[in-house]
Amino acid sequence: MKEKVKLAKKLSKTFHKGQTYGLYDYFEYHITGVVNLLKVHNMPAKFIIVAYLHDIVEDTKIDISTVKNLFGKEIADAVDAMTKRKNESRKEYITRCAANKIARFVKLQDAVFNASNCFKNKNSNQFNYYMDTIASLKSN
Repeated sequence: MKEKVKLAKKLSKTFHKGQTYGLYDYFEYHITGVVNLLKVHNMPAKFIIVAYLHDIVEDTKIDISTVKNLFGKEIADAVDAMTKRKNESRKEYITRCAANKIARFVKLQDAVFNASNCFKNKNSNQFNYYMDTIASLKSN
């Protein structure tokens, strides 16, 4: 499983290259930040893999079939659950994330990471959005 974690990290770093999170490199700051939150909780490797890949289908040219071929159905299902669809309501998205155990936990860490950054940057609208996301994931 260590090799799969390394592969997920490499793919994420490669395909998110050039993307930014505010002033920061997207992979180094956001993706690694979410991964580190999971590592603090000593989560299993499959959670770490999904954290590395959580935005890869939504934000890059990688598709879910590639994720499935490389990492298997369980990982692909979690990544797919975390991939927002075009014209999808927030409620539909959160409900899908919450229905998958891995996606739910990774999305919670993603929302915590984003809320922390919004708080730090005094962006109250986005902070409230992510706090609502956390509350919705906890209640589903």
